[in-house]
Amino acid sequence: RALLNGRYDIPGCQQDNSQSSCLAKGIIWYTWRGYYYSLKMSSLKMRPDNFAVCPEGTYGPTCSETCHCLNGTANCNHVTGACLEGCADGWGGSDCQTVPPQFEQTPMDEIINAGQPLRWTCKATGDPLPTITWFHGSETVTPTSTSQTESSGIQYIASTITINHVNRNDNGTYSCIASNNGGFDKETFSLTVVVCMPGEFGPGCSDCHCASGDSVCHNHTG
Repeated sequence: RALLNGRYDIPGCQQDNSQSSCLAKGIIWYTWRGYYYSLKMSSLKMRPDNFAVCPEGTYGPTCSETCHCLNGTANCNHVTGACLEGCADGWGGSDCQTVPPQFEQTPMDEIINAGQPLRWTCKATGDPLPTITWFHGSETVTPTSTSQTESSGIQYIASTITINHVNRNDNGTYSCIASNNGGFDKETFSLTVVVCMPGEFGPGCSDCHCASGDSVCHNHTG
């Protein structure tokens, strides 16, 4: 990068001083400390006199995009929107043009009896809309349904899992992760499935009091 000042010639061109750049393959670099150099590879960028530079705080081909830089917009790249010192709060991505995901609704920890149904929903926002992935421990869980909604100009994505009849294999820690190219958000919650013995019912497995014997007691209602 340093000490690149000098004269560049196109191969094949005869110079006024009778020195020809045809003497070597590549770009001949003259008069740096009295030596000749041949650059096998080189990149040269040229800017015309009428090259448009976007006003501070904007970028893009028509300067219609808005920068979202930390500590103001002075360090915004007028072509890509990338910020030298990072993105402003609430913005992310390589060009600071994405809104990282944020959950608006997640499940609470549950303690329920075996055989009962379970329905959990995770709802998130972000720009672009994130993808929501479910896990039971380290295993991926396929959602039952996914939907998109809009409220007050904000778009949301909701993902739901349903278990019709929980059993002891459903015990454990669950998590849902919302992700887009601006980042991710993660929430974790647990499910405890209570398996009552014959003659017991309810979340605490209380004793049944049935006239025909406890064996006919409904394990949910008693």
